[in-house]
Amino acid sequence: MNTHAPRSISIPLDRLATAVFCTAAACYVFISFRRAQQTQRSVRRLEQEECFHISSAKKHAGDSEANATIAENTSNEVIPASSVGPSRPDAVVKGKSRAVKSAQALFGGLDSEWPGVWPMPYPLPFPSVRLVVLPLDGGQFSKDPALAMAAAALSAEVMKVLTMAGYRNYVNPRSSMHASMFYLSHPNDIRPDTSCIDGGDRFKNGAVAVPDAQALEAERETVHRIISTLPKVTLEVERALFTSGGTLLVLFKDIKSVFKESCTVDIMRKKFRNGFPGAPSKQPTTLIHSTLLRVLADQIPVSTLEKVTQVCSLWTSKNRGLRYTSDRAWLVHEKTFSNLEGDKFTFKFQE
Repeated sequence: MNTHAPRSISIPLDRLATAVFCTAAACYVFISFRRAQQTQRSVRRLEQEECFHISSAKKHAGDSEANATIAENTSNEVIPASSVGPSRPDAVVKGKSRAVKSAQALFGGLDSEWPGVWPMPYPLPFPSVRLVVLPLDGGQFSKDPALAMAAAALSAEVMKVLTMAGYRNYVNPRSSMHASMFYLSHPNDIRPDTSCIDGGDRFKNGAVAVPDAQALEAERETVHRIISTLPKVTLEVERALFTSGGTLLVLFKDIKSVFKESCTVDIMRKKFRNGFPGAPSKQPTTLIHSTLLRVLADQIPVSTLEKVTQVCSLWTSKNRGLRYTSDRAWLVHEKTFSNLEGDKFTFKFQE
């Protein structure tokens, strides 16, 4: 009776290494592609949430001109450098200016002969707009100003391109640079009482309702309780981009997500969602971003967009991977659009 030993299959180490490398490379390309798709969708959602309808805000405030037509943002595509095409000085981007027109209604100085513009106060009683943000430049508290300095340099370069081309723009100052985490009350969805599942009564005696002192105190206590249980947040620069809505953004990722750990930002947002059942349903989701600049023009030539996207690409190549650790969050009662002017309450993360 013949017995045969099992045959061993030998694979040359060089072939095995090549197979492993090819598999890893394919997985990396697939993951990168999916991340790019996710970022694209997130930016579209971002502009839909951020460019709220000023006409709706005027209606809340009882403005008699509330019926004025303000074009809403329905075109929210990112303008990648590859899609700009060859330089054509006479070409303009058409059909992508509705978000810009919405933003124009939020700024003063557009009719002035001077180039400066400024954000207008919300046409709502204070403090109707309340949000939690991560400050990206803590001023005198900042231990690492590298990110704020790099972002300010990017804003300056893009502003120079746009200004030389004759387009008005608004740049957020360093002291206002932030990443939005959660809206307790949004200008397009005001919530006087976030402890109530329906957000409280929006109107009282024919006027927009404002939260009372007790409701505001409860909000501060809840934010403090949540922030104090979380570790510091470290953000890493992913890239800069200029959207079709005329907005210059820097995108970040929470470094814990890189190491497949629980993302602090995601945990924070979930805790806020649970802690404020009456907060607006639309909230910042997967995207972590900072808005640095807004162009206030109806149409922008393709040649100008080329220059802006080149500035963004160069900045990204130099600053991708730059990290910033935030040891505090701000609860802001915002008075004017987008720049955090108003009352700020500081809460520190765990040491």
